[in-house]
Amino acid sequence: MSISTGASPESIESYLNPDYWNGHSLGYGEPTDARPRPSLNMSSVTRSEAFLQERLARMWRVVPIETFEDGQVFDTQEYEPGTIIIYRDELLTGNPASVDIDVEALRGEPLPARPMDASPGAEARSIHDAQDHVRYFTNVMWGVVATSKGGEGLHIVPAGAIQRSAGGAQLRAPMLQRPQPSITIGKTEHYATKDSERVERINALDVLAYGETEQKRRSASGWAARLAFGRDEHETA
Repeated sequence: MSISTGASPESIESYLNPDYWNGHSLGYGEPTDARPRPSLNMSSVTRSEAFLQERLARMWRVVPIETFEDGQVFDTQEYEPGTIIIYRDELLTGNPASVDIDVEALRGEPLPARPMDASPGAEARSIHDAQDHVRYFTNVMWGVVATSKGGEGLHIVPAGAIQRSAGGAQLRAPMLQRPQPSITIGKTEHYATKDSERVERINALDVLAYGETEQKRRSASGWAARLAFGRDEHETA
């Protein structure tokens, strides 16, 4: 299988290895029937976009308040609306019928390193086969726990879609809704439709700013929170 990656010499075959995805790959392992579909509330998305831009304008350093590791669960229902997170995800997608190699035979081969850097400037990458039948992506995403009471969960946007300047932050792409309200770090999700599959995973997640009410309630441990909000060390909480 040939590849087209731009400057990267990597082969997509490494990312088809089921060992990399905890026993899953395209056409390999038991998928669920279909990926959940979010019910998008555009007024809530607009509020999340405004909330993220306002917070980013005050955030002079990205300092994690909480860090989630493999096996831990970030549940939006346990956090105040307006809580801001950043996470690193990766996705393998394509039609299993178009995979012209023996995926099972890849088991035991050396694996690529999992992308774990969830900082805003971390690299986003894409690798695909020459026919564009199979693609691998990795990206850093910003997320906002929905600021309405409608239970929408998490609104997300790629880190590369945020342009920061002296005047604040601007989103160059609309925020979308993540279909699942909770995230289990390191867990492989495998979804299938009639002619396509997607295998995905979130490798690292940091909470950067709590929602307004929760931030005040947790101010006793707020040194990192004050940095995350971009306050000077001489300011009061």
